[in-house]
Amino acid sequence: MRVKFNADYDHKWPSRAMTHFPAGYEGTVKREVGERAIAKGRATEVKRRGKAVADAAAPANADLGTGRGMAKPDDAHHVGRIVRDQIMDGADK
Repeated sequence: MRVKFNADYDHKWPSRAMTHFPAGYEGTVKREVGERAIAKGRATEVKRRGKAVADAAAPANADLGTGRGMAKPDDAHHVGRIVRDQIMDGADK
């Protein structure tokens, strides 16, 4: 959860530890912290900014998912097989 603190807030954890959030701090906090701070009027939730459409699109020349990976069923018949040396007995000469 992303929040912006309007005033100083000291969050008390069940273990009796305390975390201080200064006024003006904006960042990601655990949901428990954010919900309690908002309920006490010391913080407001900040909506995440989405990426622009141009930034989110993959480049046209991106080669995703091919090469340097595991063999796929449509790869050449020998890809992924164990290749052993053939025994040559000289009978065909």
